Amino acid sequence: MGEKLMKIAAHWKSALYGLALIAGLSIISSPAMARCTVGDCWGAVAYGPNDAWAWEVNFEDHDTAEHMALQKCSGRCTHVLTFRNTCGAYVSGRGGHGWGTSRDKNAAVGRAMMECSKIASNCSLRVWACTSR
Repeated sequence: MGEKLMKIAAHWKSALYGLALIAGLSIISSPAMARCTVGDCWGAVAYGPNDAWAWEVNFEDHDTAEHMALQKCSGRCTHVLTFRNTCGAYVSGRGGHGWGTSRDKNAAVGRAMMECSKIASNCSLRVWACTSR
């Protein structure tokens, strides 16, 4: 009977380790786990030549958001646009680009598209992101 109890204990131990691993991964990858206080959240969109872009959101300061977006772009991005407690969108086309911010994602994209269309042709959305606010 002791051997049966040891097998049951080993089974439960494995199950608990598995659950702990799943819980840990869900916390690490959860977008709700902000690295900022709601109401003071920074985001950044980085972009560069050859259609390079990256984004990061929910950092407690401007510099960290900017650094993280550039890091995510792996050295291919040359410019960074930052935003606070809102959404940001980057649009590019032949001859230029546009950038927009708004509390609403669609409005941010619309502003970026309008800005790009004033100076470029064939403008299309490259990236957008919103902070937790």
